[in-house]
Amino acid sequence: MLNREISFPTQLRSFDLARRWILVVGVLGGIASCKSTSASGQDSAVLLDAGDALPDLLTCRNSGPPTSIGCNSWSAGGSVGKLPSPALNEVSGLVVSRKNPGIVWMHNDSGDTARVFAVSVTTPGSPQLVATYKLTGVTADDWEDIAIGPASGRSGDFLYLGDIGNNFNRVPQRTSLQVYRIPEPTVDSTKTGQLFDIAGAERIDLQYPDGKNYDCEALLVDPQTAELLFITKNLFAGPSYVFRAPAVATPGATITLQGITDCSGSLRPLTFPERELPAITGADVSAQGTAIIVRAYSGVFLWNRAPGESIADSLSHEPCKLPMASEPQGEAVGITPDGARYFTVSEGAAADIHVFDKK
Repeated sequence: MLNREISFPTQLRSFDLARRWILVVGVLGGIASCKSTSASGQDSAVLLDAGDALPDLLTCRNSGPPTSIGCNSWSAGGSVGKLPSPALNEVSGLVVSRKNPGIVWMHNDSGDTARVFAVSVTTPGSPQLVATYKLTGVTADDWEDIAIGPASGRSGDFLYLGDIGNNFNRVPQRTSLQVYRIPEPTVDSTKTGQLFDIAGAERIDLQYPDGKNYDCEALLVDPQTAELLFITKNLFAGPSYVFRAPAVATPGATITLQGITDCSGSLRPLTFPERELPAITGADVSAQGTAIIVRAYSGVFLWNRAPGESIADSLSHEPCKLPMASEPQGEAVGITPDGARYFTVSEGAAADIHVFDKK
């Protein structure tokens, strides 16, 4: 047999060709196992059929790099005053009005009736309870968060009240979630102590996939798409997951939530600085959808949403950790429409309403 010496450049080209084939095989294998970005938490690998279009790899990815813009540009915070009424004794949801300047909307945790409070924070040191709105024909099993955002095909902003809690995955476990939706009321801030009934609240019924149950205390409505997003809570230093529902024009049959997954088809947990596993208790998003804020008992976190990203994509990054006041059982957070200020408050009567401003 003729013995030929193979030159080094030829060896290098051969090695490079082999390396590229390995990469191609690996990529195709990854595509085959992550054709869908939504799953119930089980491995949902699907083989590609002949003629299938290759999905966009960017829709199937693990946690991305940190989004660190603005991490260190916030004030240390202060109090705008205490909760103005003994009726506000277990605040678990807070959102900033987008049509009534100086008004924040609040509601209590489980044990209260189905009502939402309009609180004025325009006068430093002296918040005022401007009005209380009772949702007639609505129950409040475990209201945990309030969101504000659009409704598909309709004008104006709406309040979304999340009856989504499931403390300790209680027994018997709840089999569905309810979100109640009303148009954001117009508030007369020149008066205090007003009482109103609101009829016709829309009820959106949802469930987790595969009959699973989670505790959840964080609700968001994407202002760009009207999509609903839910972030689960794990009180025992476990992971938090994101589920989403499409925009709802008119509520109808129960909607099965879609879990946000990684490239293996497993639910993708949120990642936090220093590998923290906080118990998530609230969330909000700015009016343009570019600033996403999430709080836990141990901290407040900010994700900066890049152009073209969904909220789920943005939450795949590691967030900034923002300032937070000492609060005995802080659960609520709300960000102003322009994303330049956020409020937090603890459960408990006469708790301080804390405010933090972008520098």
